Amino acid sequence: MANYLSDRTGVQIDTAMDAADAALPKAGGTLTGDITSSTGKSLNTVLGGTFAADITVNGVNIGKGGASNSTNTRVGLDALSSNTTGSNSTATGKSALNSNTTGQQNNAYGVNALLTNTTGSFNSAFGTATLQNNTTGNYNTATGANSLSSNTTGSPNSAYGVNSLQNNTTGSYNSAFGFSSLGLNTTGSENTATGANSLPNNTTGTKNTAFGMRSLENNTTGIFNTAVGFEASKYTTTGERNSSLGLNALYTNTTGDDNIAIGYAAISTSATINGQCTLGNATITNLRCNDTSISSLSDERDKTNIVDIPLGLDFINTLRPVSFDWDRRDGSMVGKKDFGFIAQELKSAQEATVYSESMRLVCEDNPDRIEADPMKTFPILIKAIQELSAKVAELESKLAG
Repeated sequence: MANYLSDRTGVQIDTAMDAADAALPKAGGTLTGDITSSTGKSLNTVLGGTFAADITVNGVNIGKGGASNSTNTRVGLDALSSNTTGSNSTATGKSALNSNTTGQQNNAYGVNALLTNTTGSFNSAFGTATLQNNTTGNYNTATGANSLSSNTTGSPNSAYGVNSLQNNTTGSYNSAFGFSSLGLNTTGSENTATGANSLPNNTTGTKNTAFGMRSLENNTTGIFNTAVGFEASKYTTTGERNSSLGLNALYTNTTGDDNIAIGYAAISTSATINGQCTLGNATITNLRCNDTSISSLSDERDKTNIVDIPLGLDFINTLRPVSFDWDRRDGSMVGKKDFGFIAQELKSAQEATVYSESMRLVCEDNPDRIEADPMKTFPILIKAIQELSAKVAELESKLAG
């Protein structure tokens, strides 16, 4: 019976056919309306569910597509219509895999999914316009309307979420999970974005990793950044090699490089500073570790212009250790008692010498929040003790004489 379907509307099929029916056009015509049998049997029962060629039912093409390759399946107007030797592909939706010619093992589900793909293979597109402009890109997976819709030759990318990797063209090895994640990426490669609006403005930045909603949200061309947490490194734009862990960690950084921020709202001293490591926010009052000191490089082979420190007891006598209660302007640590120094006084003391650049007792990266590093007086304290020791030895010698 499959050989007797023609262009008809509301076709009724008899269970018994005479020889004259053989003159009817063969399958391949357009059927509109319902197909019923005179006995009320289903089309599958009457025809055995077998057609000799693709058919169109109510404007929807059903069959194997162009070249009628036995391993292809299409359901949708113009789906897989240009196929020549491509095989093992499935196209469901209007114009899905429409331009595919020799591409193999592609799966397209949705209107215009993999629309312009020609020779690209091993691609999977689920959703309207997913991988719509892909031509020769391979091994891409797009799930969600418009995901990877601009991709042309980029391979292999994975996009899960509406508008994820939407503008990617030739960028490769990207993974985006979440609404608009890596949405503006064009040629940036080897990026991973997990969370709605994570890395959404990245264009050419490479090797960035963002986990958390709006993490690295404003990054455009910055590279080698890692942000874990809600809005971590949110305002970084072109900064490179930064690492942030925690909600709002490194939140204010813009162009600063090589910074580390660990903990809730841990931020560096300024938006453009380089090479800082920040542990926690203003509420952290104690750093705990099994070791009480931090070691760093001090190899003589890495130093030059080595001379004895000219400062000692006289400089130490210019410093004023104080006792005080904290009353920070940000409201933290109010009433907490402490010993220490006044940053402005340390600054005045070191600037009274010609060795201010060597001491670095204060940090003014953020002029509104001057920081102090009194531990940098340690070498000077050693020198002062040596001077006192010499004086004691001299006095003892005089007394002994």
